[in-house]
Order: sequence, then C-alpha cells, then structure tokens
Amino acid sequence: MRGENPLKEISYSTQYDAIKSCYAELKIHSLKVTHAGRGNAARAAEADGADEAQIRRIGRWSSDKLQGNN
Repeated sequence: MRGENPLKEISYSTQYDAIKSCYAELKIHSLKVTHAGRGNAARAAEADGADEAQIRRIGRWSSDKLQGNN
C-alpha cells in the first residue's frame, strides 16, 4: 500500500479502502478488515512455537481475546 507521500503515515481510510478492494477482488468476506491479520499472526506464532507470554506481549492481547476465537 502506498499513500501519496512515502514519508507520511498511511491514513486509516487509505488502508481500509486498499484492503477492502483486495478482499472484493478475491471474493473474501470478513467482518474484520484492517485487523484481520492479527488473529492469524497469533495463531501462526503459536504454531511456530511461540509461548503465550511472547504472543501476548507482541500482540497486546488480553487474556479473553487470546484464548477465544476472536
């Protein structure tokens, strides 16, 4: 994703629109757009052997979110 200025933070709406466009093109339906990768990253880290403390620290997960399917 690229914003107009490479030295400036990309706005939320720029991120959202780009991701939503990709989802539409790939026919992916998700209630989560800009944070869809968070849960998958935590599950991948666990599968690769990261312990709960590491996942919690990096992802800033609360205990209810880490143990649930959210």
